[in-house]
Amino acid sequence: MELLQAAGQIATCVSAVVALVAVVVAVGAYRKQHTAQAFIHYTDRYREIMAQFPAWARGPRQFSEDALQESTESLRSACLNYLNLCSEEFFLNREKFLAGKVWNIWKDEIRRTLQSALFRREWPLLKSEFASFPAFTEFVTSVQREGAAHPGSSSSVSVAPSPIG
Repeated sequence: MELLQAAGQIATCVSAVVALVAVVVAVGAYRKQHTAQAFIHYTDRYREIMAQFPAWARGPRQFSEDALQESTESLRSACLNYLNLCSEEFFLNREKFLAGKVWNIWKDEIRRTLQSALFRREWPLLKSEFASFPAFTEFVTSVQREGAAHPGSSSSVSVAPSPIG
């Protein structure tokens, strides 16, 4: 009888371990699925926003401040839309809703874009739009300050980075 009880207890423990492993695997699969969906969603938004920029400000073309064209309302609106997207990505990362690998890809491209001549010109005019999110405002300001400290790395930066955002 004791042998039967011991076998039952072992079976219960094994079942619990198997259930725990199944939950861990399911959570991991869910997290990967969520990351993929977020990546696709934000990549699509990035493409839509980049399409709002004039041709001279898109693609791999690099330019300095001397090559900047005059600011227009539609250009400033496109910059604001891009900054809104960046602020959302920044928030998702800060709150740990975004996989670190995805943020690292986006962060490098965001930094290069924010250090571009175009965004260095437009940021002071758009900064007040982000007053309710001081952490993002400080992020942009520090990235631009960092770019100004290393002018060779930011004076001719592509405005439109890869389609990852």
